[in-house]
Amino acid sequence: MPALTPKQFVAKWSQITQKETAVSQSHFNDICHLVGHQTPLEYDPAGKNFSFETQTEKPDGAKGFADVFFRNKFIWEYKGPHKNLTKAYQQLQLYREDLQNPPLLITSDIHTIHIYTNFNNYPTQKHVITFDDLLSGAGVDKLRWAFFDPDQFKPAKTQAQITKATADTLLAVAEQMKKHRDMLGGESYSNEQLAHFLVRLLFALFAEDMGLLPDNLFTQIVRMRGNNYEDLQDVLCELFTKMRGGGTFGMWRIRHFDGTLFDDAFVPDIPHDLGRALLQAAEQDWSQVDPSIFGTLFERVIDESKRAQLGAHYTSEADIMLIVEPVLMEPLKRKWEAVRRQADRMLRQPINNQQSTINGTSAYAAY
Repeated sequence: MPALTPKQFVAKWSQITQKETAVSQSHFNDICHLVGHQTPLEYDPAGKNFSFETQTEKPDGAKGFADVFFRNKFIWEYKGPHKNLTKAYQQLQLYREDLQNPPLLITSDIHTIHIYTNFNNYPTQKHVITFDDLLSGAGVDKLRWAFFDPDQFKPAKTQAQITKATADTLLAVAEQMKKHRDMLGGESYSNEQLAHFLVRLLFALFAEDMGLLPDNLFTQIVRMRGNNYEDLQDVLCELFTKMRGGGTFGMWRIRHFDGTLFDDAFVPDIPHDLGRALLQAAEQDWSQVDPSIFGTLFERVIDESKRAQLGAHYTSEADIMLIVEPVLMEPLKRKWEAVRRQADRMLRQPINNQQSTINGTSAYAAY
């Protein structure tokens, strides 16, 4: 097994501009040499556990081929230099279920490698490896983890833990809002206004962390006020107004967010403690939160007697699927497979009479 240094690897592959079909397997073999692992053919001549071009079935029944499959380690998909790796990642998401959901999904355009974690009940994390990372050694270490110890990539907290901790910061905002309202005699805004503001706030936090609001805009707005939040109410009102119709907000272009969420731009007065709570909520990564918790979260906001039950009502996606999969999805999949086989047989035969057409229509209608 020939060894390859990071310097040799970068010198060779930084010059490559050919499309992925011409170079992907050679590139991957060199990755193996770089990290000190056997190539797929050396490690598994039969191709059952580690192979190129592994056939897989997508959720819709269509066939696909994973560029590299290493059982219980990763699936690896290539695109040509400087091509869209998001599409490669989307392909892997279609392949992963049929390939036993390995812990890592990896994409590469020859010049860059993206490693996405795929651990059940853990948030997805993305690691980018560039040529500079390989030369520094850090990128080589991460590639070795992928081949020899994928658990090194496992996030420190589960999805449920992150969701609970992040949701608590929004509850803290609600607590401060209610506290401030009570200090003003309880007439400044209703629970419904409070809840509506929190929904808008939550949407803005998600939009920011999903890239729908530019440049961490919401967090910047709150953070740049330091310890003085006197004008934050007016600034957030202006932001919510722009989100309703789209337009320019300072130096940023704001998208138009359809629907009725921003039909009003109510924002409460924001004293210091509420401003600090808003900043703490904004600094969380809301893209990693499981949205299924938020119905319960807003119920807790409205009904204080249920506030302590937030964690008790959280049901993870995996737990839900333990029920949904055998009860709902498996029967539907079996029915669809039977319909698909019948339709395939009919499509291979000439339609000679009206009865064939009726049967075909009935088959699809049954699904």
